[in-house]
Amino acid sequence: MDDESLHAHEWVVFSTALADRCLMIQCVDCGVMGTVDDPTSEEWSAAFYALSKPYQWNDEARVIIQHGPPCPFHVVRADKNAPRCDCPSHQEQQEYERFPAEFMMPNNGLTPVEMKEIKKLADMVGKTDLCSRFFPLFMRAYQATTGSKSSDAE
Repeated sequence: MDDESLHAHEWVVFSTALADRCLMIQCVDCGVMGTVDDPTSEEWSAAFYALSKPYQWNDEARVIIQHGPPCPFHVVRADKNAPRCDCPSHQEQQEYERFPAEFMMPNNGLTPVEMKEIKKLADMVGKTDLCSRFFPLFMRAYQATTGSKSSDAE
């Protein structure tokens, strides 16, 4: 028995893989990744909102665990005491939040000056009530300024 099956997973849908037409899920406790490769039309439609509103997946029998190296977390339990912005997508309390795992990965391609600028920006954002909807705008500005592209997913 491997470590991934030693506990009951708390699966959360956090995205979709369009090319493969599957739901992307992760256990919020251990970080193991999985997919649901046969979503119904209703499940596929519901998953459209998973990027901004991740939700729990309860049909463990349909989960295909993706074995591989440890993966950073893409979804976390929501902090119910955290301040929320006034935008409609944040009016109701969510149980889970999408976590940009890329923030936790080292980026050896950045110069010390770029790292200083990003940390300065992160400090500024951390002291404001900016909505996460600004993240795509931030990424486009970052890419335009640095010439770096975070992924081909855009």
